[in-house]
Amino acid sequence: MSWLFILIIVVVLLIVIAILVLSGLSYIERQEMYWLSQNGTLVQARIHTLYPLQPTAPQRTQNRAEEELSGAPESPDAPETLASDAPSAPIMRQIIVAEWTDPLTEKTYVFRSHPLDRPPTPYQENDFISVRIDPVRPQRYTFEAELNTYLQKHSFRPGD
Repeated sequence: MSWLFILIIVVVLLIVIAILVLSGLSYIERQEMYWLSQNGTLVQARIHTLYPLQPTAPQRTQNRAEEELSGAPESPDAPETLASDAPSAPIMRQIIVAEWTDPLTEKTYVFRSHPLDRPPTPYQENDFISVRIDPVRPQRYTFEAELNTYLQKHSFRPGD
């Protein structure tokens, strides 16, 4: 019986440690984004490759599909569908790979974005995209589109 108690304690401790590690990583990412937004150097990188990802259906479309599959009959007195209720187009996500050559050292850096949910403009290969880099370590960077999205989702205050 005591081994079962020890096993439960170990599992609970592992879960707590995993939660603390994930919270710490989130905190570090948040601080890095904030630091880059304040101190990063803005450069223009040329888009080398675009990797489209499978589009994700909006939640409203998924709910309507579930209703149709459930076979629930529509009420004849139901109001007509408004344009705002119409299912929106699937969200196209993509990963961008861009290159920038430092004019001082002539070293080329390759930047890879996280999956971008809603690109502000449709990107194409050989277009330029804004990237914020650490002036001392250009390997530390973020795409301006990612940064804007991140700053909108999270309210930043130094020391948060």
